[in-house]
Amino acid sequence: MPIMTGKTSLAANAKSGNVLAQLPFEFISNNMSVVSVNLVSDVDSCNFTFQSGGETLAQNTLIFLDTTEKIPTNIFHQYLKYAATAGERLFMEILNGPNAAVVYWAVRIDPVQ
Repeated sequence: MPIMTGKTSLAANAKSGNVLAQLPFEFISNNMSVVSVNLVSDVDSCNFTFQSGGETLAQNTLIFLDTTEKIPTNIFHQYLKYAATAGERLFMEILNGPNAAVVYWAVRIDPVQ
């Protein structure tokens, strides 16, 4: 059960690029895996885009505001849960609105046996 977590700080009106680039599990290695994507933001103006294997699963989707949580583990922080196959590249970009923001994220990969 690999998991990638991170914190992305963004200036006003900025975008992050692929936050999963160069991470060990950026590419799915098992024949079949279930991928879960959780995010939380400290402002209400952040969005994210997520792609898997070139397919867009979320496009400019609003991230929930939660000023009490710094780790996106709550079920309400889960945006995606889908099946992925070996070789798919994961891409997640975060876009910010008019205020500086911090987004906490977690991508979990559960191999299916």
